[in-house]
Amino acid sequence: SYNSGRAGTYGSSANLRGLGSGSTLVLVNSQRVAPASGLGNFVDISLIPASAVQRVEMLTDGAASIYGGDAVAGVVNYILRDDLDGIEVSARYGSVTECKLDEDRASVTLGENWGGGTALISYEYFIRENLSAADRSFSQNAVLPNDLFASQERHSVLVSGSQDLLPNLEFSADFLYGQR
Repeated sequence: SYNSGRAGTYGSSANLRGLGSGSTLVLVNSQRVAPASGLGNFVDISLIPASAVQRVEMLTDGAASIYGGDAVAGVVNYILRDDLDGIEVSARYGSVTECKLDEDRASVTLGENWGGGTALISYEYFIRENLSAADRSFSQNAVLPNDLFASQERHSVLVSGSQDLLPNLEFSADFLYGQR
């Protein structure tokens, strides 16, 4: 879902079963992520660079009994890539057919694999113009100025690494920084 409200809380959250973003636990590589919205009430999943994600796992049944009360609706686990050995660059442009709403996304991801370890660094830039309520027939009577989509500019950096220390011991660390 897309959250908006006071004090810069714009962002995207996981909201399984419609119980609210506070009832869905968000993990990255099976580790809890601290809420990072302007009010600190949900995990902004749009800050995770898409090019760094290998897959998304969802657990909807019995999650609260395993993870606690913040997983009543379920768990969303973002598994980061560990298979990239080199560099990957991507860009995307989108627009709407009526009026003006452009959206651009560009990312650079670097990965390295070596005996018993991996490293991943990913940077993503995103920019979108606003879409005014006056630009759509179903919302033209709304009190103006009012945006259906607010303009947004976002920078995200994700760093992840792991290293086998002993046959049954691994060190891993993930770092996520985002600025909206």
